[in-house]
Amino acid sequence: MKSIKYTLIIIFALVLLCSSKSNAQYGNEVYLNYNFGVPLGDSKEYVPNVSFIGAELNLKKFVRPNLSLSLSFGWNVFFKETTELLSLPNADISGKQNRYINTIPLLAGGQLYFKGSQGITPYIGANLGALFLSRRLSIGVYDLTERSWHFLVQPELGLVFNISHYSDVAFGLTYNYATGSTSDITGKSVKESWIGIKLGYGWKTGF
Repeated sequence: MKSIKYTLIIIFALVLLCSSKSNAQYGNEVYLNYNFGVPLGDSKEYVPNVSFIGAELNLKKFVRPNLSLSLSFGWNVFFKETTELLSLPNADISGKQNRYINTIPLLAGGQLYFKGSQGITPYIGANLGALFLSRRLSIGVYDLTERSWHFLVQPELGLVFNISHYSDVAFGLTYNYATGSTSDITGKSVKESWIGIKLGYGWKTGF
């Protein structure tokens, strides 16, 4: 997974080096998004609650008036307090538990924009890259944490609302699906997935 991280760093550097020329023609944007997530599949089985704790920094480089390339850094925390039975590799446990899933996607992608009306522009996009994942189980005096890297695919769609010559507000939906691994906590094969909902403010810049 180190190669993925290095690749994203190189892509980011290329975006910075090439941005001045592209910005003169089409402009670039920086988005700061508030994210919340709806867990699916194995994620929902472990923590079924919606995540209201999340954020994303998104850098967009417009290579055409209707086409942008992007780099994004996101974060979501899923949490549940429960007393339900949990099956571990060597035992079943019950009692008060705190369960956490921390997701940190590092993604590159592209977005295609369609002609809208009254300052509203719909778009579709696709992103892929690395997901840093942390799962934690706290019960009594025991605290178990596992950390791993995964490959993540993230299709998206949304709307951009132009509010001035210099800024936009955006609403987006994403489907996040990561490659699987065996959980050190439960001993089960796990594939993380969730629906992301983001509300963002973007401003045009010459980064």
